[in-house]
Amino acid sequence: MQANAAAWADCLAGALEKDAYLEIIRLAGFGEISVVSESRYEAPEMDVWLQGKILSVKVRAVKR
Repeated sequence: MQANAAAWADCLAGALEKDAYLEIIRLAGFGEISVVSESRYEAPEMDVWLQGKILSVKVRAVKR
């Protein structure tokens, strides 16, 4: 995806903040929500204002 700048930008454009994402999961009827892992994406060519702000989150939840 990084080779195709448009695809990479589209992916980020649809991203949610972590708290909003977890709230959507809760509103969808899931409980026992926990963040299993977080991975920050950083690259040397990334704009300074994005550094440390792009995060991949792995979540565990149980459907009620």
